[in-house]
Amino acid sequence: MFQRRHYQKIAETIAKNANVQIETIRSLRAMFNRDNPNFNGTRFWEAFNVEYKRIHGHYFGEGEE
Repeated sequence: MFQRRHYQKIAETIAKNANVQIETIRSLRAMFNRDNPNFNGTRFWEAFNVEYKRIHGHYFGEGEE
């Protein structure tokens, strides 16, 4: 079973991809939730978005038309 540090690293890793799809993030969150009842999807999303902004200069989906 993954722990918080694993989820953090996965969130940071997928944030490196500027073309990541929202469905990928949703699928990962659903899978992690099934795997670990203590998984916090909100924390995962926030970790992803912080790293995405750090790398790409804006939050995920921000400014998309």
